[in-house]
Amino acid sequence: MFNVSRRTIADDIKMIQAQLDQYHLKLNYVHNKGFNIIGEEDHYRKAYAHFIHQYMKQAAPFIEADIFNSESIALVRRAIIKTLNSENYHLVQSAIDGLIYHIRIAIQRLNENFSFDIPINEIDKWRHTNQYAIASKMIENLERSCNVTFPESEIIFITLHLLGSKMTEHTASSITFEYHDLSQNIHELITCVSQELGIDMSKDNKLHTSLITHIKPAIHRIKYDMLQPNPLRQEVMRRYPQIIEAVSKHISPIEQDAAIRFNEDELTYITIHFASSIERVATHKQSMIKVVLLCGSGIGTSQLLKSKLNHLYPEFHIWDAYSIYQLEESRLLQDNIDYVISTVPCEISAVPVIHVDPFINQQSRQKLNQIINDSREQRVMKMATDGKSLADLLPEHRIIINKQPLSIESAITVAVQPLINDGIVNSNYTAAILKQLEQFGSYMVISPHIALIHAGTDYVQNGVGFALTYFTEGIIFGSKANDPVHLVITLATDHPNAHLKALGQLSECLSNDLCRQDFLDGNIFKIKQHIALTMTKEV
Repeated sequence: MFNVSRRTIADDIKMIQAQLDQYHLKLNYVHNKGFNIIGEEDHYRKAYAHFIHQYMKQAAPFIEADIFNSESIALVRRAIIKTLNSENYHLVQSAIDGLIYHIRIAIQRLNENFSFDIPINEIDKWRHTNQYAIASKMIENLERSCNVTFPESEIIFITLHLLGSKMTEHTASSITFEYHDLSQNIHELITCVSQELGIDMSKDNKLHTSLITHIKPAIHRIKYDMLQPNPLRQEVMRRYPQIIEAVSKHISPIEQDAAIRFNEDELTYITIHFASSIERVATHKQSMIKVVLLCGSGIGTSQLLKSKLNHLYPEFHIWDAYSIYQLEESRLLQDNIDYVISTVPCEISAVPVIHVDPFINQQSRQKLNQIINDSREQRVMKMATDGKSLADLLPEHRIIINKQPLSIESAITVAVQPLINDGIVNSNYTAAILKQLEQFGSYMVISPHIALIHAGTDYVQNGVGFALTYFTEGIIFGSKANDPVHLVITLATDHPNAHLKALGQLSECLSNDLCRQDFLDGNIFKIKQHIALTMTKEV
C-alpha cells in the first residue's frame, strides 16, 4: 500500500472485522504473511455470497470476476431455472440471483477441496421436504451441466436456501394448506393488529397472502442464521412506530410455534406489509361513492342502469336499487348514502339527487363526472385531517365520568353516545361494536382496566373522533387478566390513517406510569391536562 497511514489501515481492519462478525468469522494475522479468514465453511460461504453480491452490484458494469464469468453464470442459471420450472416452484428474481451466487461459490469451493459436513440427523430432518426433492433434482442438473460432483451436504445447503427464499405469491398461495397453523396464526395477527390500530384489514386477502409469502421463508432464514438486512429499517421505524408496536405486541404466537425471535429487520419487513394494507384500505374506502338507484318502472330499467354505471364508473358503490314507491328517506340517512341516481323526477331532501338518462347520455355523463371530481376534491381536503393530535380528536366535552353500575351493553351505549351527539357516527355504531365484542371481546381490553372499542367504517358519518368514558364501578368485559374495565376509549374513523398520530399519543400517555395512574384513577381534570399537552407533541 502506498500513501496510506498505519492508522487508516488499522481502521480499515476494524471495519472489515466488524463486517465479518455478522457471519461469525475472524480476521486472523499470520506472521510475515498477512491476514486470512477463519471460521466454519457455511459461515464463510454466506459472507462470500454477501460480499460478492455487493461487489457485483457496484462493479459488474466495469469489471468481471473469474468465477462469475458469463459462461459459468449461464450454466448455473439454466440448471436452476430448468429445475424450478419443471417443479412449478417459482422464486422471486432476487431469490434466484442469490441461489446462483451461492451455487457458483459452492462449485468454486469444491474445486478448491473445501466442503462441510452436516450431521446425519440434520439430513434426515429435511429429506422428507419438497424443497429437498427439488434441491436433489437441481444438483443432478448442475452435475451434468458443470461437470462437478456435489456431496449430500450441498443438497441440504440448497434445501435451506430454498426454504429461506421468497416465492412468488402464486407459488406461496398454492402451498398455504401445508402451513395451516402458520396461516391461522397470521390470520390472528391481522385480527389483533387491526383491533389495536382501529383499522379493519381482515378482508384484505393480499395482506394475508403477502405475509405468508414473507414469513414462511423468514422463519427458516432466522433458524439457520441466513441474514437479510432491511435497508429501509430506520425509515420504517421512523414512519410507522404505531404499526411496529402493534406487530411486535401480537407476533409472539408465530414466534413460539416456530421457536424463533424476529429481529428488527424482519419486524420492519412485516410492518411494510401492514402499512401497504392500510394504504389499500384507505384508497378503496375513500374512492368509493355510495349511491342508490331510483327507477320508475321496476327491475329491468334498474339493472340496465346498474350495468352501465358499473362499466363506466367503478368509483360508485351501488348500494341498492328502488322503485319510486319503495324509497324511504330515513333509510337513505341510515345507510349513509352519498347520492341518489334517478331516471325519474323525484323530490328528496335527505341526500342529493342526480337525474340521468337510463342509457347514460352525454349530459348524464357530465353530471356524473362532476360527482367524481367533487369526491376527489373532498378526499384531498379530508387528508388535511391526517396527523391531527389527540387533543384535536378528543375534545374536553367528550371526556366524561359515569358513576352508575352498568352492564357491558349499557356501558358501551354510554361510551359511544358522545360520538353520536357530535354526528361522527350514527346509532348503529353501538350495535356494531357489540357485535365486534362478541367476536373479539378479549382483544378490546388492551391492558389492565383499559379498553379501546371501535367498529368498521360503515356507520361513521363524519371524519374521525375519540371519546373517553371513566366508569367508577368498573365494567366486566370477560377478560380475566384485565377486568374490571374502568377506562373505555371509543374510536371512530372513516380514514385508516387519520387517527394514527392521536392513537400513538394516547399510547404514549398510557405508557407513562404517572399519566397512566391519573387515567386509571379517573382524575378528569388531570386527564384533560394530559390530553391538552398532546397538541404540541409529536409522536
